[in-house]
Amino acid sequence: MKKIVSTLCIVLVTFSLFSQTEIKLSIAEFASGRNLLTDQDIFSKQYIFPQKIYEVYPRATGKNLIVQLRNTRKNKETFKSMGYVTLLNPEEGTIRWSKKIDYRNTSFRQHQDIIIQTLDAGWMSKLDTENGNPTWKTKNSLYFVDPTINTGIGYTFNSFSGYTDKLQGVDLTTGKTLWERELLHPFGWNDVIKLNDTTIMIASSGLHTVNIHTGKGWDYFMETGDKDYTAMIATNAAGLALGILTGSFVVSTGPDIVREIVSNVLIDSVYIYFASRDKIVCLNHMGEAQWSTTFGKDMASKSTIYKDDGKIYMINNGFAFTGYRKINYGTPFIAAFDSHTGNKIFKNIIDGKKELIKGFKTNRDTIYLITNNAISKYSLTDGSCILEKTMDNNTGEPLYYIGNHIYIQSELPYMSLPLSGPDFHYVYTSLGKIQVLNANFDLLGEVPEIQLYIHYLTHDGYRFISKDEQTLILDDQGRAIAEIPGSDESFILDSKFYSIRDNILLETSLNDLISN
Repeated sequence: MKKIVSTLCIVLVTFSLFSQTEIKLSIAEFASGRNLLTDQDIFSKQYIFPQKIYEVYPRATGKNLIVQLRNTRKNKETFKSMGYVTLLNPEEGTIRWSKKIDYRNTSFRQHQDIIIQTLDAGWMSKLDTENGNPTWKTKNSLYFVDPTINTGIGYTFNSFSGYTDKLQGVDLTTGKTLWERELLHPFGWNDVIKLNDTTIMIASSGLHTVNIHTGKGWDYFMETGDKDYTAMIATNAAGLALGILTGSFVVSTGPDIVREIVSNVLIDSVYIYFASRDKIVCLNHMGEAQWSTTFGKDMASKSTIYKDDGKIYMINNGFAFTGYRKINYGTPFIAAFDSHTGNKIFKNIIDGKKELIKGFKTNRDTIYLITNNAISKYSLTDGSCILEKTMDNNTGEPLYYIGNHIYIQSELPYMSLPLSGPDFHYVYTSLGKIQVLNANFDLLGEVPEIQLYIHYLTHDGYRFISKDEQTLILDDQGRAIAEIPGSDESFILDSKFYSIRDNILLETSLNDLISN
């Protein structure tokens, strides 16, 4: 749709900064989109800032938004060090306060009404939402915040050795320490799961439960990383089109810490399942081991586990991470274990090579895998290979299966691409192509990228899908009812849709578009 831009009104407001400088906010309204049911213009409000919007943190109340400003350098690829952090009140059209900051040593996070500022020297403070001034200051870095009880959890900082293993609960009203507990984190936190209103589970060198009020809980220690490893080979995946689906990694050499040698945490009403560098375990909810099954030496890596029909299935990918770099690690395999005893039902090493399992999907009693240059089908009954086909080099290296959040444009209602043809395989390749394969992995054709949208948000039964910074709103039948500015970074607060374009925050009311 060709955008219609017609400015109706502009309001110019000037505000004083704490650094005794001034920032100007322009507010304008313009016809930004189209109601596709009535063929009428949709109007949006523009909040125009003097610098590029770096990040936005919405408050749960919908009254204020933390907006961080930071311009790019002349090359348009890297950001400048200096910028601003502001608190915007959209209802009033005012900036409550603004601060000039150095992004090299300062970061901000917002958790509902709580705004936390962190400095690289290990200091952390809570900012007053009325004026932006610190209400307290402490040497800690929060890893978890529960705004409903005004409590944060993080590690203390030592000026000589950095962050310690001393985990603290912090009262976010006063900044005072509520409790302390030793909890190792040499490879970082792999996951944190809120089990109930008072308890979280942390995956970090094993599994640990923590009562948010008291810090008490059980520990089960496991190896989730490697401290002495030389990465000889790394995966290089081209960051081409659909960057949300691709990754770009560089070769890593020399001794380094390897992390993410773990699976997801799988929890049901009775047991907890988790795989690490040396074993897969089953714990009860008291943290007591019911069974454990060890792997061969240096076999495990980043993995996925899931439960089905009394079995725990494990897909071991054959890679891990050093920092944010992806490296070959371990041996790729698929395996199944009895969920009650841990007895191995099967374990099949993929070709016995340093392949990578880049993607997988399951269909009843079979699993489909994408490795370095092949697509294969395996039995989930005994782990045997049913079908395998090497991809033609001319079509590109297969990278992964397209997810259900990728939608396709058609004359019929918009719908998920994989669900539009469930008997086909949709594979993204290193050449930026989405290939369509039949059940025998024969190439049937390609899906033009221009037809693809990303489903990134659902609200009141309506789906929001985007392409080229434009968003379509779909009803429950998949029919497009409106087109407005927006991308997968957009969000909704108080029935208002917000999107970012360079130095502009766009606000579009949804009241006349969707039913509440």
